[in-house]
Amino acid sequence: MGRELRIAVGILTGAAAGEEVITERPVINLLDDVFAVFVSGETRLWSETICVRLAEANPDAYDGWEPATLAKALKPHGIETKQMELLDPDDPDGKRRRNLKGVTREAILHALTDR
Repeated sequence: MGRELRIAVGILTGAAAGEEVITERPVINLLDDVFAVFVSGETRLWSETICVRLAEANPDAYDGWEPATLAKALKPHGIETKQMELLDPDDPDGKRRRNLKGVTREAILHALTDR
């Protein structure tokens, strides 16, 4: 009886009142988000760099993403990750190059204009 009274006057709400709890998840727009992580002058990025930047910009949506996660998410948009050689930002001399999978800014832009 007491529970019903508290529900009736609005003191008991949510899961305690038997209501379904709605968990909100951040809305993501993957193509816009990936496009946004390219900074001025960057035409290609490794997938691992994109994942780090996505997680920094929107950790609720992208925390824990890895290159394989990104590749799988981009595939339905017609974007495939490809091997690309870039300077390694972790090299103190700034001379070492690495060859990892990534995407081009142009591929993201093309997918954005096609939707």
